[in-house]
Amino acid sequence: LTNNIARKLALKIEKQKQEESVFQCALHPSKRVELFCSSPECMKPVCVLCSFDDAHKNHNFKVFEKAFEINRESIFTRVERVKQILGQVDKEIEDVKNQVSSLENDKQTVQQSVKDLCNKIRDWVTKRETELLETLETSP
Repeated sequence: LTNNIARKLALKIEKQKQEESVFQCALHPSKRVELFCSSPECMKPVCVLCSFDDAHKNHNFKVFEKAFEINRESIFTRVERVKQILGQVDKEIEDVKNQVSSLENDKQTVQQSVKDLCNKIRDWVTKRETELLETLETSP
């Protein structure tokens, strides 16, 4: 029970950290995203420092929250699509894991079959050796 509570708390803290990092600038992690570069070649959230960078020279900016509200439906549609894709990827990963497990079981089965066959051959050779030696012993 204690482990379960600790696990839930750790997951909650990790989720909060991820949510907070969403609004942090990728180039300046100590800065929050406050602007959205709306120039067609860019279209990404940036901090104030980034807006002065040469990479955004002559670009158009909107306040991040305003841009978010304008594009909210599109953003949520994309998020849902990403969730669907992640679900499909998770399913495919699970399928691959199952195939790997099946292949490992098949490998073990083949290895055992090879060992069994080699043991039978070894037994046959030993028996045949004994028979031939006895034949030699009993022959005049």
